[in-house]
Amino acid sequence: MQGLARILHAADGLTWCIFIGLALMSITSWTLICLKSAECFLLTRWYRKNPMLFNASSSVKKDGAHKQHEEAPLEEHHLTAVQASSPFACTQPPTALQPLWDARQWAMAAYAQRCLQSISEAQTWLRHVLQRARDESGWRLQAGLGVLASIAATAPFLGLLGTVWGIYHALSSIGGAQVAGASGAALLDTIAGPVAESLVMTALGLGVAIPALLAYNALLRMHTIFMLRLNALMREMGYEIVHLGGKRIEPAQ
Repeated sequence: MQGLARILHAADGLTWCIFIGLALMSITSWTLICLKSAECFLLTRWYRKNPMLFNASSSVKKDGAHKQHEEAPLEEHHLTAVQASSPFACTQPPTALQPLWDARQWAMAAYAQRCLQSISEAQTWLRHVLQRARDESGWRLQAGLGVLASIAATAPFLGLLGTVWGIYHALSSIGGAQVAGASGAALLDTIAGPVAESLVMTALGLGVAIPALLAYNALLRMHTIFMLRLNALMREMGYEIVHLGGKRIEPAQ
């Protein structure tokens, strides 16, 4: 800390810019690390508390069969009861997954009408709607990872720039000492201190970059896991909408 204090005490404009830049990077990275870690924790706990969502299609199909034969269209009040008992309807999603729930609610009402024109086109439309909602949820989960990657990549070089700039000033001071007639030992003392102190900037850069890199790798792995679960939820929602929406009315022959 004394070396850093001496650097800042004798710092010029570029050194101060580098230090402020590293400080802002550190604050940003740790803020993102805390926010994304909390988000991952809440999502993981939510998934563990709602395992029935990944078997929602079986429960919907079973409930529908209890009401009426599977091949016949369900009566409106029976269909409404089955929809209300769906695990998706009974579960409040996290903010990141809300687009998928909104798409389900909208597609549930529109799918049956599209089946009147063409069942294959209706299924293609449904797949597109759910995939777009899944991608939006994925973008929300991925928010901030690019910033962490950029900080991890640039912080060491920014610290290295501060070190190079400090060494440049230390070497420049040798010329002034030689003009003044200083001896070899005095020249060594002149350069050793500033060079050692300038290395602190590299250490600061690494101190900012290493946590950001480790957090980025861990969060990227969690994002991959969450996307796999999103795909599973999307398939369950698609089956539910096709199974219930197709029974609301008879498709045109």
